[in-house]
Amino acid sequence: MNIFRIIAFLLSDKEIQFVKTIELLNLQLRVQKAMYKEMRKMKPEERRAIGKLAYDLRRLLRLGTIETIFKPETLIRWFERFANRKYDSSKSKRVGRPPISDEQINLIIKIAIENKTWGADRIAGQMNNLGYKVSDQ
Repeated sequence: MNIFRIIAFLLSDKEIQFVKTIELLNLQLRVQKAMYKEMRKMKPEERRAIGKLAYDLRRLLRLGTIETIFKPETLIRWFERFANRKYDSSKSKRVGRPPISDEQINLIIKIAIENKTWGADRIAGQMNNLGYKVSDQ
């Protein structure tokens, strides 16, 4: 368990804001130190953690009472990006044609064998008549 959370459990609301401010600054410094040491960019997990802390302190950030390494708008944008991703279903959408089941493939082969004069368009039309959604391509 994080020491800041233990301290925050024992404190009032104003004191909690103070502890969160210290935690935000501490996290930013640790990330900056790691980035400097390894010469790398920030990881998404680091942006998410800093953004979440900054979101809790957004009122103080907007008033300019907290000095941060990053702009307050950037910190809030990081939080919103990760928060919005939680409700975004577009990631689950696949690109391209949907896959065809083995049952449909076997049925297409059966229709093609039984009706040797039929082309792809006619077989696809017959599959649509049977209730299967198949492309003629």
